[in-house]
Amino acid sequence: MRRSSLALVLVLVAALIAGGCSGSDEKDESRPAENTTTTAPALTLPRYRTEGIRLAVSNTEPLVIYNVYPSGAEPELIEQVVDLWPEDLLPYLAIQIIPNGFDELTLPERAEAVDVMLDAADKAQVAVILQTFTLFGDEGPGEAAVDAAFDEHPSLVGIGVAELSAKYEASMGGLQEDQRVALAERIEQAARHDAILLWADMGYLGPQVFVDAGADETLYPLMRKHRDNIIIQVKQNGLGRRFGSQSAAFGLFMSDMASAWGINSEDWLWWEASLQRLGDPQVPGGLTVAGMTRSEFQVRARLTYPEALFGTEMLLVAASGGSVFSIEAPQRGTIDPLGTGELSPAGENVVFPVLRRLINDRLIPSRAEVQSRVRLALQPADRDDPALGTDLVFSELYGPDGCTEADRLTCAQHQWLSSTGRYGIVPTLPALADPEIADRFATVMTPSEALAAGGDQIGPKAQTTDPASGDAWAVRAVGDDTWFVANPHENEDVRATFELPAIAGAANVEVGGDIARHTFVMVDGRDGLSLLVNNYRTDSDRLWDENISEDAIAKMNQDEVGDAEPETTTLTFTYPSGTARPKVTAKGATLKESWDDKSNTLTVKFTHRGPVELTIP
Repeated sequence: MRRSSLALVLVLVAALIAGGCSGSDEKDESRPAENTTTTAPALTLPRYRTEGIRLAVSNTEPLVIYNVYPSGAEPELIEQVVDLWPEDLLPYLAIQIIPNGFDELTLPERAEAVDVMLDAADKAQVAVILQTFTLFGDEGPGEAAVDAAFDEHPSLVGIGVAELSAKYEASMGGLQEDQRVALAERIEQAARHDAILLWADMGYLGPQVFVDAGADETLYPLMRKHRDNIIIQVKQNGLGRRFGSQSAAFGLFMSDMASAWGINSEDWLWWEASLQRLGDPQVPGGLTVAGMTRSEFQVRARLTYPEALFGTEMLLVAASGGSVFSIEAPQRGTIDPLGTGELSPAGENVVFPVLRRLINDRLIPSRAEVQSRVRLALQPADRDDPALGTDLVFSELYGPDGCTEADRLTCAQHQWLSSTGRYGIVPTLPALADPEIADRFATVMTPSEALAAGGDQIGPKAQTTDPASGDAWAVRAVGDDTWFVANPHENEDVRATFELPAIAGAANVEVGGDIARHTFVMVDGRDGLSLLVNNYRTDSDRLWDENISEDAIAKMNQDEVGDAEPETTTLTFTYPSGTARPKVTAKGATLKESWDDKSNTLTVKFTHRGPVELTIP
């Protein structure tokens, strides 16, 4: 998103406060069947297809999107990304062309620029999504040129729509009429070409746009009809509806309005949340006539976003069947083709290790498995509900904590990680959802009903079976023997603990831990134990040196920042009586081990700043 537009939106908000494949009900044989087997056959290039849906995305075939921002015909952007992207992950890549640099070009010039870039994508056999509508209206070369591009280029697999909610009128009043029309037109265009429509959005003070679409008499049936063509992505920005936006995106997926869903993580979120130096409180001031009070050092704040949180956010949605991932800024999240010409520190140490585990070990649950775990759903009566504002209803379960009526908006801004995994993500179903969809859930309430009932009443209705204990976020991934765990504190230097139920596939071991902030753990106990423990972040404190100018920091290569000081992770493995002391192998750290014969507990401690892999046969 263009940051100047966001500032304008917030100023106006503050001022106002102050004053081919149709996706029919027939089974689509072209889609890959979801499954939870642990064998992952490798995808090959080209992943896109010439029959059926051009690009099918599922829990076993996830998608990673890398954005490029051309100002004209720049095929080298495609070539550079393909050359630098890890070879084993190329089949899972789609490059999204963001043509907001085309403003000075005529429509024919835009069409030619897109055509040249798609020629490069065809040659590289890499999938491409072309963004054609945003808060600013139409982007790209126009409908006819996009139709022609679909006909001529097999690499063009879809079109993108993004940040409709960031338009001022939509931020306060939900989807506008021109946006509804444009969205419907693009859904139909994608369906005509067996392509995907990627809709990435967030929430502000008005109706959340995904919730709004679920109450629209035109969009709801259209999205249901063409659900196989639609992918929903929650963007990690906006104003005061972070948990609600996740819930709404997840709800569209669980209501058969989308074939897949996922997340667009953003390091800009740190600045937008009014955070500054790591561990410091929010910049005081809250919402004023000038917008949200934020750090005057935008670049320093953005680069303070801890890289490990990219991994935590990926796991957050993956545990609920999310299979689409992207990061802004892309050059920070994965690869840096225009800077260092190498993998970014976040890509090398966080994102790619997580992706490989999700893909190779098939750790994303199917929609059916997720459905079997979700017990509570919210369903507003219309296009909004007061309890969705500033994530009020989610505070009763896993949302913003410690907020008061006086500071609610500011408080909700700096919290976006679920405080517990015992409820998963509670979906917000479309207001127009068919009764058979609501019948899939044990309990369905309006957000206001759930808020009035309070956490003591709705918590037991939402709680998953046999949850973990402790104050860390911990949730099952696939089956009973795989888990994702994370410290849920975004900024505070607070450790978190967890204890998992016995894991049958690993000799009924009970895994526990004490982890520092920004640490996450992937546990696979289906055949012995395999763990990835990660807490990687760069030394952002260095960026707040007053002797380094903001401009110099903006030009600094990411690998110049250096890693933060290491921290200690403690893990415990408690076995049934009579079990011999297990042998642990580690990659990435030196272990300190101790064995308690009385409790049959192995305690492992290690100090690290980055990924550590542990294996116990």
